[in-house]
Amino acid sequence: MLLRLLLAILLVMTITAVSPNHGKQGDVIKVSAAGFARARVFVGKNLCGTLRQTQTEIYCIVPPGLGTVDVSVYSYKVEQPVTLKNAFTYDQ
Repeated sequence: MLLRLLLAILLVMTITAVSPNHGKQGDVIKVSAAGFARARVFVGKNLCGTLRQTQTEIYCIVPPGLGTVDVSVYSYKVEQPVTLKNAFTYDQ
């Protein structure tokens, strides 16, 4: 029990990069991070369709959108999403 509590405290989910950082609907992006576990990615306010996921990377299909938006990762292990501000720009 104590070990689980310590692991939960040490678990920190972070986004380190989004690549490419621009594109259009239907493109594939890679979100690099630490601490992913059954995570979902949102580009702006829209769900990015997951293709493949590991503990450090999620590949997903860019949803519709406009302008420069945040990229957020939601995981069942944490209460609040982790967000990288202005991380993706939709090409015109």
